[in-house]
Amino acid sequence: MISFDVASLFTKVPLVYTIELILDEMYPKCTETCQEKLKTKQCKMCRDRADFETLLRAATSETHLLFDSKMYIQHNGVAMGSPLAPIIADIFMSHLEKTLMNQLEQAGVRLWLRYVDDTFVLIEQNTEIQNIIIILNKFHPSIKFTYEIEQNDQLPFLDVNVIRTNDHTKFETTVFRKNTFTGLMINWSSFVPIEYKKAAVVSMVQRALSICSSYSLLAKEFENIRQITKRNGYPSTFVDIRIGIGLTKWLGKDNDKRINTVTEPVKKKMFFELPYVGRSTDGLKRKLTAFANKIRPDTDLCFYSKTPQSSQTFFQLKDKIPKHLQSDVVYAAKCGDCNDSYVGKTERQC
Repeated sequence: MISFDVASLFTKVPLVYTIELILDEMYPKCTETCQEKLKTKQCKMCRDRADFETLLRAATSETHLLFDSKMYIQHNGVAMGSPLAPIIADIFMSHLEKTLMNQLEQAGVRLWLRYVDDTFVLIEQNTEIQNIIIILNKFHPSIKFTYEIEQNDQLPFLDVNVIRTNDHTKFETTVFRKNTFTGLMINWSSFVPIEYKKAAVVSMVQRALSICSSYSLLAKEFENIRQITKRNGYPSTFVDIRIGIGLTKWLGKDNDKRINTVTEPVKKKMFFELPYVGRSTDGLKRKLTAFANKIRPDTDLCFYSKTPQSSQTFFQLKDKIPKHLQSDVVYAAKCGDCNDSYVGKTERQC
């Protein structure tokens, strides 16, 4: 088992190259004579290709940012957090796989699974790993692959630890945590709604149920969850209840209950913002729910609380845009020779 990883994929994706891949797939190139014509005289496919290329470049390679009073433009890679970033990165990686798969199989690759930039690969026993690295790194100068080999018949892939059994006939899986994992979570004494604390435990239970491949590994993971929550002050009964509920749903013992609820009419959800101030908030929720059930039995009242202001509200981490560069700023300019004045509004800066 071996895992190949692209170093800093999002910031290294070759934009010009990938945009051409997208355009060629959606709008195959027409004749050169058609492309040399004026846009109004081009065929519909060429016009659509040009329009889509303009939109792609505006959303990727023509984005700007202000840092240290200087304006920068991104000419390569995709911005972290951009909605298009994972799509463009995946398109590039899919093209890489499609192009190199025959060479990789000849080099000894027998199974290639990928999620974004992380891969899980099975290779033949006598395979030269450096040959595979050379094939991958030759594809494009912007992309560099690193690799991690299994240790003690184990290899982490995302949050899954893949384990090779002693007889080497099958694989087992359990939850993987990095060495930097601190074990910190929402503390039991934190002043937050109880639903947050339930969700913190339930998320770990659900992950264990979905990843662990055997009851013995599942039992070990449940014990890890108990130890983590104990260090954060959670009562053991609270955690055991969450584990029991998760197991009950996973084993399908609530089938009868789910069948009954399916036949019930679907209630309309009504969301209600309620600041969290402690136990009094929980009491008010119960009263409002009971009152809503009396006057509107067809409505399901859902409560939510807005999170408090973050520290970024008080500390400016980004450069402040000068007034004359901001949009929608109303200003007045007085004439130096008379009493007349002009009132205007700034627009978006190009």
